[in-house]
Amino acid sequence: MQTVKEIDRIKVLMILNELRLKVGHEAIKLIYHANRQLRKLQIVSFPIATLYKLSLYFKLKDDPEFAKQTTEEIAESEGISRRTAYRLRERYWGKKFDFEDLLSKGQSETKGKN
Repeated sequence: MQTVKEIDRIKVLMILNELRLKVGHEAIKLIYHANRQLRKLQIVSFPIATLYKLSLYFKLKDDPEFAKQTTEEIAESEGISRRTAYRLRERYWGKKFDFEDLLSKGQSETKGKN
């Protein structure tokens, strides 16, 4: 008989394997190396939620058809709550939190250090 820990470990491996099959080794390798860089900055937990929000932000920016969708349509197509979709749209349209602005500041700071 398997213990709860063994069953949980098996479930984790199954979920990770499913992800591996969908995205491929190269994407996983990039995430792995990003995680190593973040650990050097003393970030213990990989900020996957921030990565997802960043990705959705640029999907709104780069895909006019996606940007035209209602909050409910975005929530359904992305498998997220309406509240999360609403906040994402609020950030994108309201420019309260502009990822591009933050990224450009980060790039100018790193150029100044070299």
